[in-house]
Amino acid sequence: TAILRDYLSRRYLCASERACYDALSPRRKRSWLNGRVAAKDAVRLWLKSRGITGVYPQEIRIENDAQGAPQLFANVTTSLPAGLFVSISHKGNLAVAIVASEPVGIDLELIARHDDDFMAMAFTPMERLLLASSADEPAALATRAWVAKEVAAKRSGRGLGGAPHAWIISAHCGNAFKVNDCWVYSQEMNGHVLGWSLPDALAEELVLTLAATLEMAN
Repeated sequence: TAILRDYLSRRYLCASERACYDALSPRRKRSWLNGRVAAKDAVRLWLKSRGITGVYPQEIRIENDAQGAPQLFANVTTSLPAGLFVSISHKGNLAVAIVASEPVGIDLELIARHDDDFMAMAFTPMERLLLASSADEPAALATRAWVAKEVAAKRSGRGLGGAPHAWIISAHCGNAFKVNDCWVYSQEMNGHVLGWSLPDALAEELVLTLAATLEMAN
């Protein structure tokens, strides 16, 4: 409701963020605020897992850089470590965020069937062959693959830049795709696909698993 959104905006947003929020259209306000709430809760959970408590949402400031990527800053606090990375995604009334000490990406997309024009725009011929060879349900698989590209692009800090073919799927292992040099894991959630970049250590483990699987298959 509008009353609850107003309450949350006053609890979560610092002065500069509140100015951005107030300037948005009513339709944009809900998703933008959802994303900021998710991101700040993710930061506070990350801090809490490392023994840092008592950090309030307004002590965290999030600003987008020139590429549109969110950046974290301390706001009237010394409890927020430097060098944290955040990624945010929202779809409809849902919002998700991920925080880590290395670049990260996250994306949320509604599972839907895509026509031939979208598939040609989103995926190279080799990628379409890779997807067609899978036994997974086509709509969910294509959505996972698109999410993987979005995640990898967000992790880079640049975004897709209108060139999805520049983000190449080179491997597929279960619910994970490798896009350029980034491994992305995904799962279905409430009719959506939620995807996020794997930390380097987990990505290395996945590479070893994939190599072992290929060796057994041969």
